[in-house]
Amino acid sequence: MKCQIKKKFMSANRFENQVQQKMDELRLQPTAQVWEEVERRIREKKRRRIIVFWFLFAGLLLSGGGWWIKAIDMKIKWQSPLKKMK
Repeated sequence: MKCQIKKKFMSANRFENQVQQKMDELRLQPTAQVWEEVERRIREKKRRRIIVFWFLFAGLLLSGGGWWIKAIDMKIKWQSPLKKMK
């Protein structure tokens, strides 16, 4: 009984080794042209990220500036009637 289990295990192990060997044979090394294209696409993605960051930053500055100007305008409007009353 033990011998049969061991044989089944060994044959399964041998099968796995053969599959692994075939998979190793199928591995391909990319050419230099492929690596250059990969690097170009990575740089392009980084460039897009930087552009998006600057647009978000500019939007925040414009929003903050608009809010600040509106706050100053409201403060002046509220102070003017008080000065007239005195």
